[in-house]
Amino acid sequence: MKTKFAIFFFVFFYNISFSQNIFDLNNSLKYAEYLSENKEYSKAAEEYERIIFLAPDSISYKEKLILAYYKSTNYNKAFEKIDIFFPQKTLYTPFIAEKYLQILLINNAISEAENFLSSTNILNDDIKQNFKLACFILDRNYKDANLFYAKKSLNHNNKTFQQLYKILVFAENQKYKKPIKAVLLSTIIPGAGKVYTKDYYDGLVAFSAVGINFWQAFNAYQKSGIKSPYTIGFGVLASGFYLGNIYGSFTSTKRYNKRLTEGIRHKVLDVITFN
Repeated sequence: MKTKFAIFFFVFFYNISFSQNIFDLNNSLKYAEYLSENKEYSKAAEEYERIIFLAPDSISYKEKLILAYYKSTNYNKAFEKIDIFFPQKTLYTPFIAEKYLQILLINNAISEAENFLSSTNILNDDIKQNFKLACFILDRNYKDANLFYAKKSLNHNNKTFQQLYKILVFAENQKYKKPIKAVLLSTIIPGAGKVYTKDYYDGLVAFSAVGINFWQAFNAYQKSGIKSPYTIGFGVLASGFYLGNIYGSFTSTKRYNKRLTEGIRHKVLDVITFN
């Protein structure tokens, strides 16, 4: 009986010791790195939270936690952790400063990013130049972007800077559509404003809807006069489609310009947030 009791206690305490060993710092680190390598960033973030609990003074682990949240696209959580771990921006490491700027640009907080760039000495000149040029492009301030590039372009070794300049050239060559022009075109020829914004299918639908209903109203008028229910009904439909086509052309320019802006924005973010 005593032997069985001794074996039970040995197994019990061994299991406790083994379980504690599984969740010690080194094993947690290995597991977190394994999760990160397999792109399971949300789970890696959970593991790094435990690691920081075990080693609360490690800046390296805090950086890895922020990176895990960042790569899982949980930018709000990454931003929150930066504020908690580094309440004063002067205490940022270069890694944290870069992540902070990347999240600001992802959230379209361009003014905040520019203010931080003008006040920080943590980042090297190349990185600061990249973010500065990115801010100009995202803000569609192409004039200042060109002046800034001309001033800094002697640094040919900065590949990111050169990539951003190519995006700047691309952005300058894009033509934004004018809402007033689209409205005028659709007023003259139904659907023409949507064709102007390259919504060809919607333009054809608008032209057909107005044309068919107007033609039906005209035929009913010729056969039965202006007071005919068919004349009135098709006339109302034709008028509704006509006015809708004008308003639709206006909104179509907004969508076109937004797609264009978003396309340029994604190109910039792909370059500036690649890591």
